[in-house]
Amino acid sequence: MNEFPLGFLELHAGLLDVPGPDQVLVKVMKAENFARSVCERYLHFNRVDGYRDFPDADHEDGAQLPGDRVGNVASRFEKSQDFTASHYYDLSRARTYAYCVSLNDSPRLWEYGAGAPRGQIGIYFRFGKLRSYLNELYGDKAAKPEVDGHAMQQILSLNYGLVRYIDRNSHRENANLLPNPIIYTFLKDLKFADEAELRITLSAIGIGSFQVNGNSVGFPNCLRFPFDYVEALKRGAIERFEKSADCDPDWLRDALEPTGIVVER
Repeated sequence: MNEFPLGFLELHAGLLDVPGPDQVLVKVMKAENFARSVCERYLHFNRVDGYRDFPDADHEDGAQLPGDRVGNVASRFEKSQDFTASHYYDLSRARTYAYCVSLNDSPRLWEYGAGAPRGQIGIYFRFGKLRSYLNELYGDKAAKPEVDGHAMQQILSLNYGLVRYIDRNSHRENANLLPNPIIYTFLKDLKFADEAELRITLSAIGIGSFQVNGNSVGFPNCLRFPFDYVEALKRGAIERFEKSADCDPDWLRDALEPTGIVVER
């Protein structure tokens, strides 16, 4: 019998908004990171409380709203009075990962990683087909977390949602009811609104601990989700790739040669 709930596919779909299936989504990456993820076949998910390693990073990503914190601290679990809703939200945040894409192919998007030694690559997804492919992969044994060589039961729920942009200093989510912790993952301050972000998230419940063979499971700063770029191209989940003007085409061609993928534009 499982003491804690396991992960589910699109568990929180009813709480989140998504675009139509034909929406194009854009991800811009440093060319080196792109080539590595293609060759090693994964999508890179960052833990939402760890965005600190680039200019203008949102240090409050996924955090409780300032106006909610007092009420969250005052809300305690009946059978564990020392554990508050605030603790629950903080722990949930530390167990939530995001893969971020944009609805807009804007100049600002291409500022990420600008000046990288090998340039940048843009990946253009089609939302409906990407969602279908990822959902299929989520059900595969290979997509389950692994600790010390042992496959765990799937504890991470997969969700999709558009980010809502609000004034973090005045907005409230717990005025009437305590929100589901996933809500905070999809809220960002208005100053980030031009990102027009859609998030794909992997998250575990923020209560208790998870163990494998008697050892507690930690949640690293990032996760790799299995993803075959060649198959994604065949399915139309990826429509095309584009490279920045300063991209090193010879290096990129050689790096991708084992995969058969060619970035032409």
